Amino acid sequence: MSIIDKHNNNFPSDGGVTFDGNFYKADYIIKFPIYNDDINLDNCTCVFSILNRSNLYLRQYVGAKLYDNLNKDNIIESINGYLPETVFCFTDTYFPLSEFLEKSNFQHYSR
Repeated sequence: MSIIDKHNNNFPSDGGVTFDGNFYKADYIIKFPIYNDDINLDNCTCVFSILNRSNLYLRQYVGAKLYDNLNKDNIIESINGYLPETVFCFTDTYFPLSEFLEKSNFQHYSR
């Protein structure tokens, strides 16, 4: 299953984004690769992440974007040169996207 709803028993307890000392629990988590799951989320703020390569217990955020309608055809499979592993999606829950983008200063990764 590529998409997990926050009401699902398999939703991880750390299923969200920590920013400015606050934890924002995501409404959905999408894990790559995406198979044939039906993804259709309106007004969706997405935070893309990978596992931190030096400490696999931590996540590294590699980008963020607002979608009018997120679906399996328009979800980004590469952002800032990274191939994200997990996407934290906020539809009903508030997430401060503008402030997050302003303070995150995402760096482009090139091989």
